[in-house]
Amino acid sequence: MYNINEAYSMYRVPSGVFNNVDVQHCSFVPFAKYSPAYVTTNEDIRMIFGNFNPSGKRVLANTGSGDAPMFYRAYGARDVDSFDISYCAKVMMDMKTAAIKTMSLSEYLGFLSNISGTKNFDSYSDIVDAMPLLSRNFIKCMNGCAIFSNGMGVVEEALPNKEEYKKMNRSINSSIPFIWSDLKDLHTHLHKQYDEIYLSNIFQYEDDKDNIAKILNNLRPFLSDGGNIIVHVTWVFRGWELDKYKYVSEKLKSWARMGLLYEFGQQVMILQKMR
Repeated sequence: MYNINEAYSMYRVPSGVFNNVDVQHCSFVPFAKYSPAYVTTNEDIRMIFGNFNPSGKRVLANTGSGDAPMFYRAYGARDVDSFDISYCAKVMMDMKTAAIKTMSLSEYLGFLSNISGTKNFDSYSDIVDAMPLLSRNFIKCMNGCAIFSNGMGVVEEALPNKEEYKKMNRSINSSIPFIWSDLKDLHTHLHKQYDEIYLSNIFQYEDDKDNIAKILNNLRPFLSDGGNIIVHVTWVFRGWELDKYKYVSEKLKSWARMGLLYEFGQQVMILQKMR
């Protein structure tokens, strides 16, 4: 359960009055319990789907902007759970899944542009009222705070096309289950196996090779035999990053193999469970 006072403490109010519409978000710790959410991802998850069909799979995906879990559902994943360190990520995902039920694609795309960095959601009260109770109350209590202001705003390449939007509308009939956890503690919240675990680019912010190996080892019991962990998605791995994953691969070789997928200008590090 979130703590509104704790969430508010991460936002400064220049006038010293809490519901002032001029509230700005602080310079946050890079990622924390109430950090502002991304409005869209900057990753093209379709490239992964082209090589690893998600249809029928049990999936655990980093929430981020909500796009990855929603795309997994649209492309036929049987069971999708999501996780994130920030509660705002869940609220972003819940707002999107409510919006797609009442908006055309063009309206939805305009909606995403409008909420990027906004501090007031009064004009979307019908969408907010359709959200799950906890997310609905959170967004109302945080009115005046730019809770969807992380990243680069709306990234066009990450937006659903007409057919994908139809699939999202058909396949997402309820809120996507959410685990509120940092990646390093994620394994303590898991109770079932997944065929695919999508970690986005979280390890971009982790330089300790042994920590990465430890986190991946902790996820091993929750990955099915032959299952994949999408370890790191980026546009270009730098030399030191490749060296980092060579080290991790060596540490995990007793049970997994690691490989690099490169396509359409995007690079993906993938770990497959062999035993």
